[in-house]
Amino acid sequence: MNNNFTLSSNPTSSFLQWMSQGLISTFKENGFSYTDNHEDPLQLVFHFVSEDDIKPFRRKAQATFVVGVLESKGKPYDLFTEIYPFLVRSLANHFMYINHRAGTTEVHFLTPEQGCYSITYEEGQETAFFEKFTNALNH
Repeated sequence: MNNNFTLSSNPTSSFLQWMSQGLISTFKENGFSYTDNHEDPLQLVFHFVSEDDIKPFRRKAQATFVVGVLESKGKPYDLFTEIYPFLVRSLANHFMYINHRAGTTEVHFLTPEQGCYSITYEEGQETAFFEKFTNALNH
């Protein structure tokens, strides 16, 4: 079984760079193989987008699971209404909206089936965060 995964682009912020390194480590520990070759058969892609640049990741195989990732600051007015268009435009199977505000970082997960759930990142709790993260993706 193919357990390759990749990042679609280089994360731009220091938080996303830190998080992407944590994702690589966590998924490797859970039996995945990281590759930066997008031509390899891929099972999982973390697809980083910005509000100004939302391009879909072009899958080479239908079995590739794409997780869109967008980082923002400030309180969203309506989480589902604000984030769902990013999920659709990125053609992702799952979408992560990372929101920093008032000293807290929340990661909201949204699915096309309109499921929405969140986890909170607390500094110093990195291991617990990545465990919650992998559990959330298996939700």
